[in-house]
Amino acid sequence: MIALFLDANVLFSAVHRPDSAPGLLVEFAVAGIVRAVTSAYAIEEARRNLALKAPDAMPAWARVCDACIAAPPASAETVEWSAARIAAKDAPILAAAIDARCDWLVTGDRRDFGHLFGTMQRGVLVLPPAEALRRLLAAE
Repeated sequence: MIALFLDANVLFSAVHRPDSAPGLLVEFAVAGIVRAVTSAYAIEEARRNLALKAPDAMPAWARVCDACIAAPPASAETVEWSAARIAAKDAPILAAAIDARCDWLVTGDRRDFGHLFGTMQRGVLVLPPAEALRRLLAAE
């Protein structure tokens, strides 16, 4: 089973737009087709953004959170390694995906992660949500 690490923007989009690629990735997790993993860091960022930008979507928040496994915080060494490749504010996301041994890190953050799309980072493939969904559908 493929383990997907879901970034905060993917969690946000899955709640705010359930028919989007992020929403469908969460549905795959609910159905047991993939294992969805995230971190407390990503959960808090997504929750904060939903409360500010889409408070009417908050009732769906629990379903998305329940579909995910919370990874433990990443090691300082992995965060440091990640910070050499990505902005410091995003290093905990990449590091958590690596330390949780996820197969893919799924993020819609093209500005900060775009240069890593399609690359392997310590065994984790970094993908935008639409590409992750395409690959999952092609594998079925």
